[in-house]
Amino acid sequence: MQVQQLRVRDVMSTSPVSIPHDLTLEDAAQRMFEHDIRHLPVLEGGHVVGLVSARDIAMLDSIPNVDRSKVLIEQAMTQGAHTCGPDEPLVDLIRVMVDQKKGSAVVMEGGKLVGIVTTIDALALLMNYLN
Repeated sequence: MQVQQLRVRDVMSTSPVSIPHDLTLEDAAQRMFEHDIRHLPVLEGGHVVGLVSARDIAMLDSIPNVDRSKVLIEQAMTQGAHTCGPDEPLVDLIRVMVDQKKGSAVVMEGGKLVGIVTTIDALALLMNYLN
């Protein structure tokens, strides 16, 4: 298949792990560790309201006297995660991720979270083409 024909659904992770907005960063770190992932879409009432990453947690860990078990995800998350649809051309999404220096994009369909695309997903695709 030609790269220009690839869609987001061709590379997205289809079982995205998410987290409610009112849990703590310690909860997020534990969930990331359990699932060996670096990005969690943040949900409030079933809607994606942001994204929390391992980098967000590491940045807060570097601040003296900040206890991640007392910081709520909604206080540290990036609001308004980049979203896309599963049928969007992959090249368009990658262009946005590169231009905006995004490490991931949340895939939505019919108002529901259906996937996530990360830079690792894009690199795995590139590796397949290079082999």
